[in-house]
Amino acid sequence: MRTTGVWTTFGGEQRQVAGRVDGPTIRLRDRFDPTRLAEHVAAEQLGEVVAVTVRASWRGGEVLVNRLRGDDAVTFLTDDRALAEREGLQGDQYSGWGGIALMQDLSSVEETVTVLRGSEGHA
Repeated sequence: MRTTGVWTTFGGEQRQVAGRVDGPTIRLRDRFDPTRLAEHVAAEQLGEVVAVTVRASWRGGEVLVNRLRGDDAVTFLTDDRALAEREGLQGDQYSGWGGIALMQDLSSVEETVTVLRGSEGHA
């Protein structure tokens, strides 16, 4: 499952992008630990660069899936105050509320994709 963020294909694998996508090189996140940065790669070596937004339903509210947490859970954000109060989520009305959900508890998962750069490294 992809999460909300910027993604590309490198070496036949989906990889998350860290930072800008408009230069001659693009920084990728580590494929095993997306919290760590990995190598800079020449833009022409990458597939399409896309912005991905992943929304889902969780316990009666809408959430934005933003990180994988192991093989079976995700972290998320929501702006649904009722959900936050009902589930005791941390956060506020300005930044949103965050939490952790098991993937099996998510439903109506929708991925929206916007192309940022074509596969030849051109916008």
